Amino acid sequence: MMSGFLLFIYGLFTGQIYQFVMGFIFLISGFILDNTGDPDKAEK
Repeated sequence: MMSGFLLFIYGLFTGQIYQFVMGFIFLISGFILDNTGDPDKAEK
């Protein structure tokens, strides 16, 4: 999830729409996987 966030920020600052979109997809997919993959951690 962190790598997706870094890619998102990097794409935002460099203005490269491809990296911006890819970072956004990584960020969303990582967030979803974190919530569904570990329900105990999500509740706390």
